[in-house]
Amino acid sequence: MNSSTVCAVVVTYNKIELLKKCLSCLNQQTFPFAHIIVVDNASTDGSQDYLRQMEKQDERLMPIFLEHNIGGAGGFNAGLKQFADTNDDFVVVLDDDSLLEIGCVKEFILATEKFPKFGFMCSNVRWKDGTACLMNVPKVSEGQWSDYIENGVVKVDTCSFVSVFIPREVVTAVGLPITDFFIWGDDLEYTGRINGYFKDRENYLLASSKVLHAMGQNINVDIISDSVDRLGRYYYRYRNLNYVSRKKGFKEISKYTLKSILTIFKILKSKTSHKGRRCGILIKGLFSGFVFNPKVEIVDD
Repeated sequence: MNSSTVCAVVVTYNKIELLKKCLSCLNQQTFPFAHIIVVDNASTDGSQDYLRQMEKQDERLMPIFLEHNIGGAGGFNAGLKQFADTNDDFVVVLDDDSLLEIGCVKEFILATEKFPKFGFMCSNVRWKDGTACLMNVPKVSEGQWSDYIENGVVKVDTCSFVSVFIPREVVTAVGLPITDFFIWGDDLEYTGRINGYFKDRENYLLASSKVLHAMGQNINVDIISDSVDRLGRYYYRYRNLNYVSRKKGFKEISKYTLKSILTIFKILKSKTSHKGRRCGILIKGLFSGFVFNPKVEIVDD
């Protein structure tokens, strides 16, 4: 039997019922977790009491209770920092609405026997009806992306934090997710950082490692059509993705800026409400991204 140990890092905020389902799925894995770190972003729905109760029943559970909501990015930073203090070989990073199928982690472990040196592996993320989850489609690598497709493996460059499997030495090398992102794009930046850091490691999507993303709707996010109460978070999207594009060079930031400007015109031509607010948030986020220079935190050995 494989002697590797795996840690889970879950970030949660006011989703107690989904959190219960998420932890149930983690506990049913055919390859068991050595530790389960749950970062609670100052929930007020009873999640903290539930985690304290579960901690007494399961010595593997390691809850972290944050004083303030520092977003998914800050939560994953805290969780991976705690993972670094364990002796586990790998970490699976996921949101609280990620429901892993029973053999999800075992498929990762089996894949390490064929691909012992990799940057990250990500799961095959599906929605409730079995279709691909539109918010969690990884970026497929250019060139020889299909080298292992007959084995259900595709080379990718980036993915979301809905079940991504990362070796300890990779976290040590590249550091932690950027807390200052708060929300949106922290997973894209982090997996992209891994992809760019290593010249001798590839990253893979495993079709056999399946996870259900328990979202209300299987739709992609869009500032044009999204509800008014969700508009504020788009500031972080345009700021953070501007930063990610800047790091890739002039060509990428030019493309991203042009795409953002075109989105403004689409908002103005659309039949959506609150056009001024939508445009204002986009412009503010985009321009903030040009001066946004967050610090990448390194793991202490």
